[in-house]
Amino acid sequence: MRFATVKKGYDPKAVDQYIAVKSEEHKDQLETAKERNALLAQENEDLHRALEEMRRNEAKVTRLLMDIQSLLERTEHVAKQYAEQERERLLLFKDKWVEYATQYLHRNLSDFAEKMDDYAYQYAHRVQQNLSENLFLLSDPLWADYQAEQARTQGASDTPVHIEELLSRLQKKE
Repeated sequence: MRFATVKKGYDPKAVDQYIAVKSEEHKDQLETAKERNALLAQENEDLHRALEEMRRNEAKVTRLLMDIQSLLERTEHVAKQYAEQERERLLLFKDKWVEYATQYLHRNLSDFAEKMDDYAYQYAHRVQQNLSENLFLLSDPLWADYQAEQARTQGASDTPVHIEELLSRLQKKE
């Protein structure tokens, strides 16, 4: 700003008026800065409170997660114990029912029970016989030749003639 010159320097009224305007501007800027400073201080305080609350909550959440983990481990242990007890109970239940059914069959349906026992015996005998025959065949060199030829010609539409010979020789041995 430029001041008008008067006798002995600048015009005092203009200088005083300029100082008053600048003083008002500075007061307004200072007031605005104080308000902004107060807002920032309040915001800072709010953030510190929120941070402290988060830290308290973090500790609570950590304890809660540890409690949940412990509860899960105990629950898993109890569930395994319960499952094992239930399994044992069901096995006993099954054994009792099998025993009851067997006794009932022998007491009330003896003919049926004898037939079932006979069928079981015949089946076991056939299984034993088949095992013996198969074990005998496995040691027979002709059987090994037959299996090798079968593997070689698997999927072929025309079976070689000497396979038939092998089969007839195996049948003659029986």
